[in-house]
Amino acid sequence: MKHILKLPLLVLPELLRERSFRIVWLVEVIAISGGHISNLALPIIATTLLHASPYQMGLLIACQALPFALLSLPSGVWVDRMSKVRLLIWTFLALIVALASLPVAYWLGKLSMPLIYVVGFAIGCVMTVFGTAHQVLVTHLVGRPRLVDAYRIIQTSESVIRLAAPGVAGVLIEWLGAPRAVTIEVMILVFACALFSQIHEPASAKGTAAGTTGLSMLSQIKEGLRYCWQDPALRAMAVVAAAWQILFHGFLAMQVLFATRILHMGAGQIGLAHIAGGIGALVAAVLVKHLNHRLGPGSVMVAGLMLTTLVWIAFAVIPTPYPYNMLGMGAALFFFDLGAVVFFINYISMRQIMTPDALLGRVTATMRWAAVSLAPLGAILTGLLAELVGLRLTLAILGVLGVGATLGLALYKPFRQASSTALSTKVSPAVAASEVNSEQATGAV
Repeated sequence: MKHILKLPLLVLPELLRERSFRIVWLVEVIAISGGHISNLALPIIATTLLHASPYQMGLLIACQALPFALLSLPSGVWVDRMSKVRLLIWTFLALIVALASLPVAYWLGKLSMPLIYVVGFAIGCVMTVFGTAHQVLVTHLVGRPRLVDAYRIIQTSESVIRLAAPGVAGVLIEWLGAPRAVTIEVMILVFACALFSQIHEPASAKGTAAGTTGLSMLSQIKEGLRYCWQDPALRAMAVVAAAWQILFHGFLAMQVLFATRILHMGAGQIGLAHIAGGIGALVAAVLVKHLNHRLGPGSVMVAGLMLTTLVWIAFAVIPTPYPYNMLGMGAALFFFDLGAVVFFINYISMRQIMTPDALLGRVTATMRWAAVSLAPLGAILTGLLAELVGLRLTLAILGVLGVGATLGLALYKPFRQASSTALSTKVSPAVAASEVNSEQATGAV
């Protein structure tokens, strides 16, 4: 294990020369590589082995999103109170158990949609806590002046992984079958968990809610809610993210179903098409700094959101015959991921920069809760709509609604003000002089 950590430091970016961040980054790379298997395997099991309907696919995505509504707010308190490393290790172990149940059930002949719902819900619970704790830990490890640079490294790595991982995952699922392929991901996660246990956690990350230990959980949750509501920039970003996530989860529920039933694509073809999405994400990660500097982060964020919604309309007209189905889906995913990454790099960085340490876990969790709490409803309603009007028209309707929401954001005065002034007024001179300076008023993700 130690030899893995002794990478050629002289050729690495400055942040990756620091052991703790290097472990976090390496675990992220390993876990995301394996995660592409379950991302594709779960809907493939539902659509091909269990013959799920559009409504059932919507219910599956709703089960995965529901934990964000139920656990985001208390998870913020847990993150502020507890060791982030210990909490993240527990989430790894819970994810391993949840995923391992799929191949076990397959071998016992017990695979069913209710089990898929339970596993999806468990994965959502894990990701709710993991996402908050991971973002807060990264902030403590690198500090706010280097936060945008840290997320650029992480996002660039994720994008590079997506150049191959979805295709490999698709081939593995076609070759081994989805349940057996998940076994490989379980083994990858066990290794990642062992690696993560070697991280040196800074003292500031072992419980940052100083002075709040005497408060009840409800009081601390209210404090996080109050902070987000009273800050115009955070409030505007939460509203925008919520509208987008409702539509996105509807799209997510229909994506694999559309590819398999309408475009007649197999798991390997779907995985290969997702590689184009990885290219789009990589392009976005490389260009976001330049785009923010030239156009302003507010304009870049609106443009990114608009691009994702136009892609939903484009999905509705992808032709069925091979190879046009693969080429069409690949092109659509390229532009979708490009737009989404441009938006979310700014969104996450800005949110973390604007928040004081003592509230970092709760504000992160509150924003995630506000963004995703209504997403299950979006997935279920989209599934019902697809059963009534068909998959193609449903995707087109999602796109039209998304365009309307994006235009609303562009005209929303508090958002325009926040995107042009928040960073310069809320960040210290040290941050303003850092790499974040080139993305002044970096919107927020």
